Amino acid sequence: MVKNIQFAKLLGSSIIKVTLDATNMSKNIVKSLQNNTIPKSTKKQDTDPTSSNFGPSDTMIVDLLRTEIRYTMDGVISQGKSTNDTHADVEDRKDDLENMSLAGGIVTFNYDNETGVTGNIEKITIRKIINDGQDNDETGLTYLDGEAGYTVKITLIKGVTYG
Repeated sequence: MVKNIQFAKLLGSSIIKVTLDATNMSKNIVKSLQNNTIPKSTKKQDTDPTSSNFGPSDTMIVDLLRTEIRYTMDGVISQGKSTNDTHADVEDRKDDLENMSLAGGIVTFNYDNETGVTGNIEKITIRKIINDGQDNDETGLTYLDGEAGYTVKITLIKGVTYG
C-alpha cells in the first residue's frame, strides 16, 4: 500500500512541498487516437502552376498515437508536519496544494520506489473533515476530537508521445 506521496513545485523563488497520507492510488495507461482537423490555408492560392502562390500551404504531419499515463490518488492532509513539508499547519499545506494546481498544475511527485515523476494536475478535490474522535470509515484513520484535516483526491496526467 502507498503510504505517502510527496508533491513538490517551484512557486515564486521557493520549492513548496506537501505530503499526502495516501489511502489509495491507481495508475492507468491509456493509448488514445486523437482526431485532428486538416489545416486549411489562409493564403490566396493561384491556379497558375507557374505562380509562387500555386498549391496549398505547407502543413506539419501530426503523430496521432499518444499514450497517456493517468494517476488517481486519494489521501489525507492531517495535523502533524511530514519531514520535508514546507509548512506545519494543515491549512497552509492545503493552501500549498491548491496553489500548486492554480499555478499551472505541473508538479513533481514521489511514491513507492518511483521518484521525480512529473505530471499535470488535471483535477483536485479537497474536502474538509472535522472528526469526533471515532475511526473514519473513508480513511481508516482516527482523529482527535475536533481535529481538522482534509481528504484529497488528485488526478495527474503524465503524457508520453511515441513517434
